[in-house]
Amino acid sequence: MLSKPALKGLIVSLDGTTASSHNAIRGKGTFEKTSKNIKLITQHERVKNGELSVELAFVMSKINIDEVPNLINFAKELGATRLNIKNVKLIGRASNFEEDLNID
Repeated sequence: MLSKPALKGLIVSLDGTTASSHNAIRGKGTFEKTSKNIKLITQHERVKNGELSVELAFVMSKINIDEVPNLINFAKELGATRLNIKNVKLIGRASNFEEDLNID
C-alpha cells in the first residue's frame, strides 16, 4: 500500500509520548503498537525520499499536556515528517470526559 504513487501522506493519531498517557486515551497496548508501526512506516523508501509524508496528530488534553515539550523530539525519533497539535474539543465521546480532558 505504501508503494502506491497516489498515496501522498498518512496521518496517525498519537496522543502521548508515553504509554500511560496514550493508552489512557486510546486503550491498553495501543502506544506500543502505534509507535512500532510509525517507525516501520517511516523506514519506507517513499518516506525517506520525501514522496510520502507521515503526520502525527496530537490532541492536547489535561492527560498529556505535560508531554508537549517532549513532543517534537519524540516525533523526530519516530521519523515523522509532520506534527499537528490541536486542543481537545469536547464533542462526541470526549464530552463524557470533560473533567479528565479539559485544559484549565
